[in-house]
Amino acid sequence: MSAPAHKLILASAGTGKTYQLTNQFLGLLFRGVEPERILATTFTRKAAGEILDRVLSRLVEAVETPAKRKELATALGMPGIGAQDCRALLARLTRSLDSFQVRTIDSFFVHLIRLFALDLELPPNWGISSEREDDALQAEAMHDLLAALPSAEAIQLLRELDSGRIGRVVHDKLLDHVGRMRPVFLESADGAWEGVSPGGKPSDADVERALGSVLEAELPTTSVDSQSAWSASTAATASGSRSAPGSSAERIRLAPNVPGSRSLRAVVA
Repeated sequence: MSAPAHKLILASAGTGKTYQLTNQFLGLLFRGVEPERILATTFTRKAAGEILDRVLSRLVEAVETPAKRKELATALGMPGIGAQDCRALLARLTRSLDSFQVRTIDSFFVHLIRLFALDLELPPNWGISSEREDDALQAEAMHDLLAALPSAEAIQLLRELDSGRIGRVVHDKLLDHVGRMRPVFLESADGAWEGVSPGGKPSDADVERALGSVLEAELPTTSVDSQSAWSASTAATASGSRSAPGSSAERIRLAPNVPGSRSLRAVVA
């Protein structure tokens, strides 16, 4: 028999991918390829079990029913397949079910890593953590990090994570930030985060310049008399900014609501 050709099958859900996979699997088996040399992978254990069940059930049907045998021979492009061929292959497979390589992609990679654990410098008893264990490890790492920080630095970190507020659910917020940023950290090159700098506070001149740009901005034309409302809001903001004590780099001013306009918020770090 001729060697099987390489095939790329693109198909969406429910279009017969399992049927095509079992065709490929059975075609290789009928050509004499040993089961342990064939790898079939999928995303879930259920799907992996379905592939194996379908391979065996199609062989059983081919042994018992001439119509199914003819259908299988046509699908594989092997018109010479007979009942005895199907029976012999079925007997060989049932005696070596443990050699079937039908598994999930995750389990395949775990198998490879276990084979080369020493080369990868992994401990002999390594394993994949469960979701609960992963949450516990992240919480422990976060606790160790905060314990190593000076108190003032830890408080500043918490304030910056929560927009200047420290709420009652600090632990959950920290875990949420860790969960969102950990994939970014893992995908970053070594040393990438060493170049990240928070920078300093803006100078009074920078703040005044930014505030001036806001005050001079023209409001888009709408169906209401928004220009006068905008002028009132900007005047109130400018007045509040000039009358407040302290440097402009440390103030946060909120203009009052004006009918017909959006509240103007000039937020300064």
